Amino acid sequence: MWESRDMEGVKCRFEPLTLDLKPKGKAESTLILKAASDAANGLYFPVISVYVEGLGEYQQSLDLPILVFPRTPAYIFTVVEGRYPTPPTPPTPETTVTPPPPPPPFPTPPPTPPPPKPYIPEIEVEKGGETYLIFYIEHPVVVRNPKLTLNLTYEAGTLPKGINVEITYNPLKVVQNPSIESSILVTLKAGPEAEEGNYRIVARGSVDGITYERAFNLKVVK
Repeated sequence: MWESRDMEGVKCRFEPLTLDLKPKGKAESTLILKAASDAANGLYFPVISVYVEGLGEYQQSLDLPILVFPRTPAYIFTVVEGRYPTPPTPPTPETTVTPPPPPPPFPTPPPTPPPPKPYIPEIEVEKGGETYLIFYIEHPVVVRNPKLTLNLTYEAGTLPKGINVEITYNPLKVVQNPSIESSILVTLKAGPEAEEGNYRIVARGSVDGITYERAFNLKVVK
């Protein structure tokens, strides 16, 4: 793997680069990343090229996002906003076709089990300290300069005493495609007057008026 124009200032290499495998054998190669001091901020989803002698070359997603950022976030929320392309209208048939009769009824299927509850992460912050969250937003369609909003509440009201928040929109300057991806950085600060405990925080955001909601447990410790 080599430095890519989509990963500005980040060099990647595998060691060892060549693996000699026997049938049913296993081998390991370590991916080494090196970011320059002036590397551009970004969340990347790299694709690696693999060459197998006798079979040729193929590409595969690494399935491991790489974050280049001066701060380490406690959690990254992924949001897929609910705007989808409008399907084309099917052409009107010239003649009316009588639909076939419905098939005989089948036995009643068993009830569908309820979907699993969404995972709610726990975010820990020390009194007098701060922590970071990133909201990575995917747009199903091309969007130019979408309007982003985000608001954090506790029990449908203001944040707990001593908890302050700063929101930075699009801190990741380099992404796969700026017209289908956006990002939000949330800086949570716990002042000396913050009280220890666990707080359920709800983040409500919107992308061009399309809303989404995420929750997390904020744990304030000494």
